Amino acid sequence: ISNFFSSNLQHLAKHYTPDGDLFFKNIASFSQKIEKSLPVGKNITLTPSLGAGGDFEDKNDLGLEQHSAYLNYSGGLNARLRLSRQMNWNFNYSASAITDNNSTEIDTNRDDYGLTKGGVEFTNYYYLNTFAVLRNVISYDLRNFRTTGHVRLSPLENELTLTPINNLAIYIRQLQAFEPDTKFQGLQSEIIIGQAGGTHLKVGVFYQYYRPNEIDNSFGFSFWASPKWRIDYDMKTTSDFNNQHFGINEHQFYIYRDLHCYNLGFTWRVRRDLYQGYTHETLFTFNLKLNKPVSRPANEDESIFYPWKDPQNN
Repeated sequence: ISNFFSSNLQHLAKHYTPDGDLFFKNIASFSQKIEKSLPVGKNITLTPSLGAGGDFEDKNDLGLEQHSAYLNYSGGLNARLRLSRQMNWNFNYSASAITDNNSTEIDTNRDDYGLTKGGVEFTNYYYLNTFAVLRNVISYDLRNFRTTGHVRLSPLENELTLTPINNLAIYIRQLQAFEPDTKFQGLQSEIIIGQAGGTHLKVGVFYQYYRPNEIDNSFGFSFWASPKWRIDYDMKTTSDFNNQHFGINEHQFYIYRDLHCYNLGFTWRVRRDLYQGYTHETLFTFNLKLNKPVSRPANEDESIFYPWKDPQNN
């Protein structure tokens, strides 16, 4: 039996008027999930799961206090079918429900009758050859709603990864909608030259159907200046063909230092804000080294579904 547990606690307090009015907010959450893999023959594995979680918030804004607590319950069944050495199918049913505020009972007054998730998902992954991997995903929402107009069939997600030679990876992702209308929704492509966890250069292009005259671009590089020092740079831009405009949305500079048993990191980030122009952020990280400083070993699902995945991006 596998057990997964996570928790989070945040506290925010600040004076936002000259009179010293204080705003504060406390947020806490937890998540617990257990699952068990049950082999059925040589080619089928069933994995049932059960889980529970909670979100709690305590807020005071200009003397107005608000206290909220929500619990959620979840469960599911995953079935993995290995058709051949090159092809695998995965069927997953998952459901989750949320309670009313400060209650343990399901909030049936919501539009979704308290069911925040309830549907099936199908994934096909196929190894075309030694350097090409194809992945297709589509899901269907089985929930009932009080209102109409909800899309039940998700867009078909198609992913193709090519690694024709060493130190070269090409990633292509396309979304195709079928409900309510058949529509080409988006296209993403990225080229990585070098090793994802080491010295590399990457260039990406992104297109979304709701912005037909714009294309997002990304550029980044990373290298080890020495066995202990690592430098990363990433930039995201948008090209507007109607207005013939090219703008930088975000760029980030990151330095990592290996301190034997600890990790030390420094990040300088600039982001474009629609209201404030550009905002600057400076972040420092210092923590105990529990695994590899940059990469981490992928779990079984990641190695099957995303054999090309960059470990640094989790």
